[in-house]
Amino acid sequence: LAGAAAAAETRTGRVGFVGGFQSFRSERSRNGFEQGASWGGSEVEVVATFLGPVENPVVEIEEREDLAYELAAAMYADGVDVIFHDAGRAGAGVIRAARESSESGSKVWTIGSDVDEYHTLPPADRAVVLTSTVKRYDAAVSLAISSFLEGDLEAGDTMLGLGAGGVELSRSGGHLGGIDGPLRNLEGDIEIGHLLVSPNATRPPAWQHPPDVIVRLSVTPDGCAIDDVVGAELDGGTVRAPRGRSIVFDLSNRSDGVGGLAVRSVDLEMTLAEIQGQAEDGIPESFGVIHNLTLVEPGAATNGSARIAGLAVTPNCFLGDPTFPTATYVPLIVRPT
Repeated sequence: LAGAAAAAETRTGRVGFVGGFQSFRSERSRNGFEQGASWGGSEVEVVATFLGPVENPVVEIEEREDLAYELAAAMYADGVDVIFHDAGRAGAGVIRAARESSESGSKVWTIGSDVDEYHTLPPADRAVVLTSTVKRYDAAVSLAISSFLEGDLEAGDTMLGLGAGGVELSRSGGHLGGIDGPLRNLEGDIEIGHLLVSPNATRPPAWQHPPDVIVRLSVTPDGCAIDDVVGAELDGGTVRAPRGRSIVFDLSNRSDGVGGLAVRSVDLEMTLAEIQGQAEDGIPESFGVIHNLTLVEPGAATNGSARIAGLAVTPNCFLGDPTFPTATYVPLIVRPT
């Protein structure tokens, strides 16, 4: 519903999604938004990004209002005029970017999540909230209590969708205007099952598109080495590229039956010497999760890919038996600019 609202309201044909920590749940949210944006054959472009991997995603992502603001401001400057955020408290940064962009140029919108943000924001911010996707916690608590009192409360998961009143699209502020009627019809189609929302994306995620940066690696029994870097310059073991770019570590030049690769995130200020020191102690500790984190089986041809997000990323080689591999390191750090 948020995607359909964004597609109906956009004037530029570009809408955005800003997620928090990238996970299966947040991917489902992005996928639903993309499906809504393509509803009715719309050709609206969806620009999606996440706040990126951090050491403690549950705590830290919630506090990264600064990063959410930076990502949203860049989207608005690039022609996106409606952004749906699913980033917890960090979503306040998206709202701030929408207000400032509207004050300095053309009107842009944000779509809130979890609660009706029209009622939780200062009056100056309400003018940029098109709508919100609301989770009806009150309905869930009421159902749990009444089921208990009636002796019907059972263990397990209970899913409360549109038909059960568990979620809804906010109408506060009256900003939906003329698109409200079609959205109510869409709600009805979803409620009665005429339209199904899939957890799978309608378009490939950005990291399945042609990469912005390719790092070609050689993997031999002696370790890993860099053959070439395409799309960025290698400077003393460091590649710098704008945040949000995709990078692929190409393993096609590899001896048969020799090890594999994992891509991990590291602290922004971490040095190559520190990474090497960790590798000498065994499999390096991961500071976060990069999507498509893979330990490649010997002889496999899978490449490791990552999006350049809030932290730096580095590839690590694993040699020998994949069950008890020997960890080495690639003398390379990709840092976001």
